[in-house]
Amino acid sequence: MKKKGFSLIEILVVLMLISIVYSVYFYSQQKTNPTLEYTLLDMKHYMNIQSKKYETPLKAIYSNDEKKVFITDHQYNLLETIAIDLFVTQYILKENEELEVADYKPVQIGDWYTTPSFIMTQYTKNIFSNIVLLQNSKWIYFNSHFGNPYEIFDTQQELIDFAKKKEFIPAYAGDIE
Repeated sequence: MKKKGFSLIEILVVLMLISIVYSVYFYSQQKTNPTLEYTLLDMKHYMNIQSKKYETPLKAIYSNDEKKVFITDHQYNLLETIAIDLFVTQYILKENEELEVADYKPVQIGDWYTTPSFIMTQYTKNIFSNIVLLQNSKWIYFNSHFGNPYEIFDTQQELIDFAKKKEFIPAYAGDIE
């Protein structure tokens, strides 16, 4: 008598082949589109993953001039370079509820000398420095103390009102090292 249906091994082989095709397709998508994985808004998640790989908290240093994020350890030893084409300005939210442009000094990162546009410092897993950025007329507030990794606002006043509501002015909202 002939069996009808598939054996467990046949089903497992088919599932394995589907997963291989799926992984090859998405791997090739990442190679052809490097910005698929790296964006400013998912940088905290990426740094958490990479800190496990390097076994140290990391810094993400972005330069508008270089159009790159330099991933370093806390001694500015270069670990990775990620190309991201954007223009941002970092601000510091002061206690008097004013925003001031952050002014970084040039730093040496490996063989590169660059003036950072912003620096995101990872202190421990999921704890990062607070950053206020202006990108394409949108205000982005990265803050470790709130539930979301970032908040986006249309106006400067919306950002300040949000920070006041959360009772977080400044406790260093966009601190400079």
